[in-house]
Amino acid sequence: AGALYIQWRWNLTEELHIRYFSNKLYYDLNCLNSAIDNPDMRITQDVDKLTETLQSIILQIVVFPGVVIYYTYKCWHTMGYLGPACIYGYFTVACILNKFLMSPIVAEVFRLERKEGHFRYIHVNLRTSAESAAFSDAEQVEHANFRVR
Repeated sequence: AGALYIQWRWNLTEELHIRYFSNKLYYDLNCLNSAIDNPDMRITQDVDKLTETLQSIILQIVVFPGVVIYYTYKCWHTMGYLGPACIYGYFTVACILNKFLMSPIVAEVFRLERKEGHFRYIHVNLRTSAESAAFSDAEQVEHANFRVR
């Protein structure tokens, strides 16, 4: 399973790098277009999260059907039809509640990740322009940039 994750991450990162460095797209995304924030973070962190989640989903798709069938049979054999009916009913209600409870949390996590990316971008920007900021006595201006965002 770990090898699958590593291979998928390698392949996806390589494909994104091929596209990122073609036709000066890196310049367009970093300097001209603000529609995609922090493309470097997208290539590193988002690819990692995507491939890790995909690996988890694939493993569950392979293992879950057998487990569900086996335990449904064992429950039916032990309790009759009422056992599996109660379990599947509970599962359905829990899924519906989960959907309504998790939606606001997902939106908040997205907002937090975006702000952290912005914060990291400001630090990287300061690191690249530290010398000119120091010679210009721009500490107050740079500090104000951190407060605004």
